[in-house]
Amino acid sequence: MTQYEDVFVSYGRADSKEFVLKLVQKLTAEDLKAWLDLDGIPLGIDYQKRINDSIDRSHNFLFIISPHSINSQYCRLEIDRAILRRKRIIPLLHVEEISFDTWISGNPDGTEMHWKQFCDEGRHSSFIHMPVEIQRLNVKIQGATPPKGFHPQPRVEAAGQGARAPSVRPEWPGSRSPTHRAVGPARR
Repeated sequence: MTQYEDVFVSYGRADSKEFVLKLVQKLTAEDLKAWLDLDGIPLGIDYQKRINDSIDRSHNFLFIISPHSINSQYCRLEIDRAILRRKRIIPLLHVEEISFDTWISGNPDGTEMHWKQFCDEGRHSSFIHMPVEIQRLNVKIQGATPPKGFHPQPRVEAAGQGARAPSVRPEWPGSRSPTHRAVGPARR
């Protein structure tokens, strides 16, 4: 019999490991089962198969948004798997942007020129390279404020020759606190 988890947690270790540990403790205290790759999957184990199996066995997919997770090819694969398996995706904003001080702590040999290039590539922000699927969830929220650099992009659904992008006109009323807020509704 397959054992299911309540939630698979997708996150970028560089920005969110401590936050995720506290979050999982709180989820566990509420008798919820959470799966996350905390310290890496042991050698000899098929990494992607283990991740895919864990997503498949989870009822929900919690995506912790930070610059590291947004720019991670591994997190992107996890999002794609969750979409393929039609999981409820729950995006949670943890870090909008990292500062030079945060960046340099992880890149002690970095220079201001390297930092500028990092920023020019948009890798310091959670919003510039946000996957379209997460953007679409964000657009549906009432009361969300568009962050700097965030531009929702509608996805073209392949519905035959007459397919076209759906009309998306988000409304962005008042500002909300950018720290630790949910940025999308639960998807069923």
